[in-house]
Amino acid sequence: IAGLEYINANGKIVPHKQPGPDCNCRRRCFQKVPEEIRLKTFHGFYSMKTHDEQNAYLFGLMRQVDVKRKRVKSSSRRTCTFEYFIRVKGRETQVCQTAFKNIHAITERKVRVLCKKMDDGVMFPSDNRGKNSHRRSGEVRLPTGVVDQIKNHIYSVVHTH
Repeated sequence: IAGLEYINANGKIVPHKQPGPDCNCRRRCFQKVPEEIRLKTFHGFYSMKTHDEQNAYLFGLMRQVDVKRKRVKSSSRRTCTFEYFIRVKGRETQVCQTAFKNIHAITERKVRVLCKKMDDGVMFPSDNRGKNSHRRSGEVRLPTGVVDQIKNHIYSVVHTH
């Protein structure tokens, strides 16, 4: 949450988070957003206490808009696109997705998950990591026929001791 260096479950050292490089896109995102603002945004993002707060903050800087030009011939599944913004001196400045990710030091997957939630109509994104019911209950979900076959196989083994 804080973006600090830590040791993961495999014992590897994960380096601290830091803003990524310039996006070098045609919008000149890093020229529109001064370095002072980028660092302030980065530190403000990682000073938030929970993942839910961070997600809500990012959610507020993303907009879902309709595709500007729909093609008649191709049947594209794409119905909307996303725009990303950074607050500069009280105004929101549009940046590309790469600049948005690099300024906040977040991954493509985090952005994709938030876009999916926005597309699904979620108003406030919650952090659902580790909340899968099949993992918490500890039960193995196998069809009853397979379970019976396993039991029969175990009971068919001759006990020698």
